[in-house]
Amino acid sequence: AGTKMIRRILGLAHVEDMERIEPLALRAKCERLALVFGRELILAGKDYSSIEDVVAGARSMIGGIGS
Repeated sequence: AGTKMIRRILGLAHVEDMERIEPLALRAKCERLALVFGRELILAGKDYSSIEDVVAGARSMIGGIGS
């Protein structure tokens, strides 16, 4: 999941939902957080034993959007 998130941000197959975020500064922040969370899933994947754990991790990242 982590590698797919990173690939969809940095690769040629972009995520349409991210592409539509305006203003551009907010889109950049969202993409940055997705990259950080993707890395987290790769490096600490064993800490996520269920989809609920992954959702909780993603929700904790959302707190960084407003800052």
